[in-house]
Amino acid sequence: MKKTNKLKICLATAPLGKSGITPLQNMIKILSQVSMKLVVLTNVKITLTHIDNCLVYYLQTKTASNSKFSALINFLTQQVELIIKLLSVVKDVDVYIFFIGLESALIPMFLLRILCKKVIVILVGDPLKIAEMKKTPFTNFIIKLRKIKSNFTLLFSSHILLYSKNIIKERNLTKYTSKISIAHGHLIDFSNFNVTKCLDERRNLIGFIGRFSEEKGIINLVRAIPKILSNRKDITFMLIGEGELSDKINFLIKEYGVEEKVLVYNWVPHQELPKYLNEFKLLVVPSYSEGLPNVIIEAMACGTPVLATSVGAIPEIIKNGITGFILKDNSENCISENILKIIEDHTLKNVSVNAYIFIKNIFSFEKILPIYNDIMIQL
Repeated sequence: MKKTNKLKICLATAPLGKSGITPLQNMIKILSQVSMKLVVLTNVKITLTHIDNCLVYYLQTKTASNSKFSALINFLTQQVELIIKLLSVVKDVDVYIFFIGLESALIPMFLLRILCKKVIVILVGDPLKIAEMKKTPFTNFIIKLRKIKSNFTLLFSSHILLYSKNIIKERNLTKYTSKISIAHGHLIDFSNFNVTKCLDERRNLIGFIGRFSEEKGIINLVRAIPKILSNRKDITFMLIGEGELSDKINFLIKEYGVEEKVLVYNWVPHQELPKYLNEFKLLVVPSYSEGLPNVIIEAMACGTPVLATSVGAIPEIIKNGITGFILKDNSENCISENILKIIEDHTLKNVSVNAYIFIKNIFSFEKILPIYNDIMIQL
């Protein structure tokens, strides 16, 4: 394999929550192997075990505000800080990679392109859908602005990286085909994420792991719980995560009178997730928008079947009834009907085995590294 270790790369993200740490660390591990030097700009604390060629600059995290004025000031402040950091390392960087949350960072990209720097944009979730779901103080303005900025950043970018071909159609990106490459950024530690409890030994525990936010569809799942329990009293639920919907979720659980059937946990350390995944009979991912959630492939590595919406790269990983299950939509009726059907499916164990085998054959460091190496060679 021809190496590209003469490249100096800068990987930048918008402010991330806890759910962004694992994808970021995976990408750092990959890029550190295809570059001579890697500079990372982020706000989250990351672990750099056995990575010697990486330098991290930490950006400030601004406190969220319900005030339109404060929210605007926070946004502008973050943009200015990002631009200053990007330009401060410009002499030591050949390629800039805009990762989670930066696909519409038009001004930073414009400045870098003027300086003749190559810029790669990695598209994960759809920021327009997420903005629509979040209902921020100036949602409509943000949606219009992001549409304009996203179009220009994709046009100006040197290269676009997608996790799946499905995203080309989903986000109408056919006009950029000539500069699109397909490569996921997911790595699984199979020494930790593996099957420790066979599916037929697990109770009927349905799980959710992720941000408690609108775009994740978790409210629809919570609303489906009473309908499920009215048909099957032997089913229980575990919701792991945190976010702006935490209070609403707890309120609905009490309102429905299902407290004894639903456990709600805050974020658990990533290395402890296999313990929970090996208890689930089914993981539900009812998102409105995704790239490819790490938790899906981690669940499959633990032999846990996944029920998910057909968004982002998910349809290329989950083949309905073979390696998992696909939701026609994420309405509460569709979620409840599918969960009840799956729990009674006698082939569920076969799906568990198929999912495990599929993941083992694809999501390894040895499989993904040559793909990223070839992309860098093209630049």
